[in-house]
Amino acid sequence: MAPTMAPPPGPDRRGLLGRLLAPRPAPALTEARAIAVRAGQLWGAVAALALAAVAFRLWVTVLVQPYAWTLPAWLALPVLTLATAAAAAAPVLLLARLIRAQSPPRGLLAAPEVRPRWWLRGRGFPVAPTPWLGVPLLLYLSWATGTLPLTMHADGRLAAGPAALLAGLTLVQPPLAAVAWYVARGPQLALTPQGVLLRGARSGPQGRLVPWADVDLSGVAGPRRRALPLAPGVEVPLSWLWVDPLFLARAVRHYAAHPEHRAAIGTPLELIRLRAALAAADDRPAARIPRQREAAGEHDRLAG
Repeated sequence: MAPTMAPPPGPDRRGLLGRLLAPRPAPALTEARAIAVRAGQLWGAVAALALAAVAFRLWVTVLVQPYAWTLPAWLALPVLTLATAAAAAAPVLLLARLIRAQSPPRGLLAAPEVRPRWWLRGRGFPVAPTPWLGVPLLLYLSWATGTLPLTMHADGRLAAGPAALLAGLTLVQPPLAAVAWYVARGPQLALTPQGVLLRGARSGPQGRLVPWADVDLSGVAGPRRRALPLAPGVEVPLSWLWVDPLFLARAVRHYAAHPEHRAAIGTPLELIRLRAALAAADDRPAARIPRQREAAGEHDRLAG
């Protein structure tokens, strides 16, 4: 029996608007893109809680503070203090609960798959910033909102005059500058085919590159500390990075010991291969780098 042939597709009668509004297939959710989505969701929550922090602090200024002035002196200050502390703590506690609900990813971003193009020159594995950096932002916005010079009318209403608007524009500049600085600068740490790229306040716009040949294998033997020692005098603070510390240490150690895999850094397939290789990785301290081994042998010969 001859197979039946499907009829040819008819003309598209949806029109231009229908074709524009038609759902498009979503891109494949690779591991790096999944990490980027999770990070985007948490930072979106930080933005929403920032607005909540401003709203809570305005609630204290507009409603709680006038009410506290009608209370006896011994009660007004505790009520106002408790309301101010609650307004500042509520967004922080909500953010902490959201972050703790998701463990740091055991993976890295893949560049240029998910990143601004100016972050790296070429391919690499950037590390996402930790959402815990949003905590000082929320506390700052709560404090700054409470310092706005609002005008009190005779009927008890508070109004924002030109002075309050000018003060608000001035106080919002530091967090906006910090966000713009990070977006323009790029991630604090990224694995590249040439080495580990570090960026900080004193590293300059191009960052500081630690070549793979300079990485101390005994120092990156899988520590779960607050800092990852890369080379003599070079330590990376882990509290700024949203990544499993043990996974990052294993990844750095893997590329430092296996130069044949460095050229593929930054590709999604290499990220899959890296996870498979690290799944059975040995966390015992690695052998010392050659010059350290030679120095140790020379010391043994002199001692003998």
